[in-house]
Amino acid sequence: MAKRNVFAVPVDAGDSAIVDADCLKSGMGKAEFFRRLLRWYSAQDDVVRGTVMATVPESVAVDVAKLVLERLAAGKPVPTFQKIYGSVGTPPPRGNKQK
Repeated sequence: MAKRNVFAVPVDAGDSAIVDADCLKSGMGKAEFFRRLLRWYSAQDDVVRGTVMATVPESVAVDVAKLVLERLAAGKPVPTFQKIYGSVGTPPPRGNKQK
């Protein structure tokens, strides 16, 4: 079995409620949601990860946004759900359901 890391993450009540509602609607457990979120994040390039981590200085944030939009317009999208998991119509794999 592959080595795994376990994270205990404090989450604001409002954010947790949104995740709870989305997981309930999709039938996905929280553990699977966070696995997918981490898999998506780790598949991004440095620009996207830096933006998510808010490590892009405000002085260049506009330039970074323009760069990302130019890449998208040039047909060079960042990895998306479809690239990682297949078509949108593909049901999510059933993971360890948590409620």
